[in-house]
Amino acid sequence: EYFDALKREGLYEDATIIITGDHARAISDKRDVEAARVTALFVKESGEAGKALAYSSAPVCQENLRAEIVKSAGIVTENDYGLAFSDIAEGADVTRKYCFEKTLEDGTHQIVEYRVTGDANDFSNWELVTRYDIGRLYK
Repeated sequence: EYFDALKREGLYEDATIIITGDHARAISDKRDVEAARVTALFVKESGEAGKALAYSSAPVCQENLRAEIVKSAGIVTENDYGLAFSDIAEGADVTRKYCFEKTLEDGTHQIVEYRVTGDANDFSNWELVTRYDIGRLYK
């Protein structure tokens, strides 16, 4: 319905549309990540209406979202937001970050950060980097 409305209003061609999950489904929020966790991403950039749907396994992560928005909006900035989703080729040698909120036994929380190099579907490519204690988030 949303896409149809954009098309009716003549806005679809110039629209950049990004749809993603905010995280993959967790097996448990009380244990470290024990298997690969990836989520789907859909990007239709401005000017790409009518092109066939393309599939990619390019190594991207949520850190590329800001760069994609800046690029698609045509914003010129002195800040380097890194690579946009569309700038990363299939099979590129890119290291990504994955952060996971973990609930500890005492009810406090951590952000557990992983480095992912290579195919994110292969958990042997994941390395635990650090833990940030963020305290109690919920009563």
